[in-house]
Amino acid sequence: IVNSDGTTNICSGTLITDNQLLSAAHCFLTSEVSSVLVELAGRIFFSPNVTVPSNYRLDARQSLVFNDFAILE
Repeated sequence: IVNSDGTTNICSGTLITDNQLLSAAHCFLTSEVSSVLVELAGRIFFSPNVTVPSNYRLDARQSLVFNDFAILE
């Protein structure tokens, strides 16, 4: 998974359906990530929909992350 201009690798993911990719939510929490490009088998796909669960939570004091997943379509 790369940022929208294709210059920076931001995370990896796993294809879970024909059109959905599972990745980590913490990869998509910055304001710079509104859409991403996905490289799969040498082809580039645009992913305009990144869904992070509303109950994602980071507890930095204890180094814990809860519900750290995102779905890209």
